[in-house]
Amino acid sequence: AFEDIDNSLRLDPQFALAHNTRGNLFLDRREYDRAIASYSEAISLDPKYAVAYANRGTAYVSNRNPQRGIEDFSSALRLDPRNINALVGRGGAYETLNQPDRALSDFNEALRYDRVNVNAYLGRGRANLLRRDFVSAYSDFSDAVRLDPRRATAREGRGLANEGLGRRQEAI
Repeated sequence: AFEDIDNSLRLDPQFALAHNTRGNLFLDRREYDRAIASYSEAISLDPKYAVAYANRGTAYVSNRNPQRGIEDFSSALRLDPRNINALVGRGGAYETLNQPDRALSDFNEALRYDRVNVNAYLGRGRANLLRRDFVSAYSDFSDAVRLDPRRATAREGRGLANEGLGRRQEAI
């Protein structure tokens, strides 16, 4: 895949989509600094490229820089207020910074646009756990399990919510 992207960039170094795709490949390999550089190049070529901002935000959060991630997710949302990945990503970054109310706001907004987004339910469930709202967390994780029964993190979260509710037997 890198070879094809590199060939594409040799033919057209100004091809923002190719730089973004290259960033995705680096992100998949957990080469966060290289991913960030590729997304930055895409953004410099097309400053209105909301997807590249959201992707760079993900790379920043993955590279343990949630504040920079929030900045990029916010930039993506200024360009595209319905960007689900940016809403879920920013919510996750707020969650990382122990700001569950701000996280909930983003996860709720994402679910307003996409009622079957498992990652939004998982994030909202985690934010509700942080708020110690175990009833809401249980509901969110149950929705995630319903949508993706094989998602282990959804079942784990539901177990934590059950434990918080004092239902130890169901938590096991």
